Formats: sequence, structure tokens, C-alpha cells
Amino acid sequence: YIALEMAAPVRSLEALRRRWISSGYKSMTQAIRVMDKDDNLVGSRRLELAEFGTMLSMTDVTDESEHRYIFSAICGGNQTTTSLEELHCAIAAVSPSLLLEELRDKLSKRFKGDFKRAFFYIDEDNEGVLSMKEFLNVATRKLDLNRIEAEKMFREIDL
Repeated sequence: YIALEMAAPVRSLEALRRRWISSGYKSMTQAIRVMDKDDNLVGSRRLELAEFGTMLSMTDVTDESEHRYIFSAICGGNQTTTSLEELHCAIAAVSPSLLLEELRDKLSKRFKGDFKRAFFYIDEDNEGVLSMKEFLNVATRKLDLNRIEAEKMFREIDL
């Protein structure tokens, strides 16, 4: 599956997301940070197609036609420049919540992919059910999330 996604042409934002996942990025934010070189100054700067393509190449999107497709998907054909912030917004629109991706990444790293163990780590009273209070307590104390992020996460996963 991963080899197929790596070989599939990137002709949409959804395909870009699949390429990044198959390239090993744990979140879309992680891929954007590679392009931004962890420098928030680049994120808002306007980029023409050539420079935007150079940055996409840093994340295993190397074909110029793929650069044009993604650039056009963001710009809608009316603009001659875009930014990494606009890419981030566009990719967020076709992705699950970026906050949930970050939570998944944190839990995956801490528990080596064992999400059952991660659940019981968060479920401090061992009832098999998480209350918002319980989740917020663990998320802020043990997972280094701020309260607002933790509340948003809980609302998104509370079905």
C-alpha cells in the first residue's frame, strides 16, 4: 500500500496528504514544518510556484506537474502566489483534525503504537470510560497540552 501511494501522482490535496503519510510523516503539521524549516517567518511569506515547488520537494513531492496541481488547488487559478500557511489551511480542510493527529502522534510515540495501553493511561479511574474532566486532567498534566487544545480534542473524539 505504501509503495502504491508513493508512486501515485499527486493531483489533489487528498493525494498530497496520502503521499505525506506514506512518506512517514506522522502529521500534516510535521510535513509543513519540514518545508518551513521550523521557521514561522517563512510560513506567511508569499511564494511563487518555483519556490513553492522547491519546498514541496523537501517532502517527497518532486514532480513539477504535482507542484502545479497543488499550487492551483490552493490558489484557484486567480493568484500568482501562495504561502505555507495557505497550504496548511488547505490540507487541514481535507484532513482529520490536526489536533487529533498531534494527539495520536504523541500517544503513538509514548506507547509505541499500543493505543489500548494509551487509553488505560488516560483512564485513571479504570472505569473504561473517559469523562471530560479526567481527559483534561491527564492531557494537561501528562501530555503537555494546553486546556483549550485538550477541550477541543475531547469534543472531537466524544461520540
